[in-house]
Amino acid sequence: MVVYVRDKNELEDLIRRTKIVLVVFADKSDESRSISYAARMFERLREPIITVAIVDTTEIRDRRLLAEATTTPQVRLYINGELVFEQKGGMGYYHKDFIVLKEGIKSVLAGRGVRFLL
Repeated sequence: MVVYVRDKNELEDLIRRTKIVLVVFADKSDESRSISYAARMFERLREPIITVAIVDTTEIRDRRLLAEATTTPQVRLYINGELVFEQKGGMGYYHKDFIVLKEGIKSVLAGRGVRFLL
């Protein structure tokens, strides 16, 4: 499932109530578009255990949420409310960004005993 987040309270609530959340902070750059695409591929490929939260920093007015986006693009993976993976930046190539993100997430999930289907 892909969710577009607009304020910090909404993001915190999503992280608190969802087992696995992949948060993407992105802007209008090519690098951000590539990372956003890579993250949304989890939903398209029907990976049922990951919720993807997109934070478009060009549309957000919540200063507390903007303060979280120290770098764009930025990806964070939360499991049971705990930050377990973070990636800042991307390569700007859709396929390569997806593979790098998938392998990083797969490794973290496997290390925590979560089976990743892809």
